[in-house]
Amino acid sequence: MTSAARLLVASCLLLAAAPAQAQAPPAVVDTLSVDLATARLQWDAGAGGGIPMAYRVKCGIATGSYTLPVKEVPFPTRELAIQTVIAGGGQYYCVVSAINEFKESANSNEVAFRAGTGPPIP
Repeated sequence: MTSAARLLVASCLLLAAAPAQAQAPPAVVDTLSVDLATARLQWDAGAGGGIPMAYRVKCGIATGSYTLPVKEVPFPTRELAIQTVIAGGGQYYCVVSAINEFKESANSNEVAFRAGTGPPIP
């Protein structure tokens, strides 16, 4: 086989393998945390899987029950201001998942935090 033919075969093999990798669901988000000093939820992108298009931040007032409106954060951003996902003071529980055009990952670890109501407006 000539070197040109080998190159053509190698190129075809790479092109054939690319769609399977591109269609992979994104990896599970690693290490969701809450930074109360900056009032932000922050997370790390998971390793492996397909490239995410966005992240879904899901929160609720009971552990394991994420009933507040879901917020989508475009990739590559990996943080969100807490006040955009909560509805006043109280205890909150949040998780994050990654999405691409093929699938949504499983949820991240859950974080819990207590949000204050803040000072009254004069």
